[in-house]
Amino acid sequence: MKIIAKNIEQKGLAIYPVTKESNKYKFSAEMDQILWRDENTLVVGLGSKKDLTAERVRKATSIAVSEIKRRKIKIFSIHLKSFEDYVKAVVESLVLSDYNFDKYKKEKSERIDTVNLICRANQKLIDETKIICENVNFVRDLVNESSDVLTPVKMADAAKNM
Repeated sequence: MKIIAKNIEQKGLAIYPVTKESNKYKFSAEMDQILWRDENTLVVGLGSKKDLTAERVRKATSIAVSEIKRRKIKIFSIHLKSFEDYVKAVVESLVLSDYNFDKYKKEKSERIDTVNLICRANQKLIDETKIICENVNFVRDLVNESSDVLTPVKMADAAKNM
């Protein structure tokens, strides 16, 4: 998955996180709520601004990712200009929510290709966070593998090659 910080609008699907206070979309903006305004606009509720935390942003991003994967959308933008303090939480949730251990399945799960974060965030912060989360997913792969396939010797080799 590519995650790119951009300072300009992009064409295609756009996700807008909103709090109750910043809500211009005429829905209650409760935590866990989503609203498809049209085929290219997904609004995600974050609850009240005073209750906003990085964990709430992670959860809301995960809900949006599930909805996007369900619709088989590969490229989208998230508008974070009002929530730039939470860019790291968004990146964590994007990468970790896109994980599926489907190595042995005939039909592979849908994966996100590119996410444009509309904000003034530092690309280095995004890249570092993405690397950490990709390594978490790598360890998830190791843990999900059966012991007859991932022997102690193979696990040691995987650790050396990280």
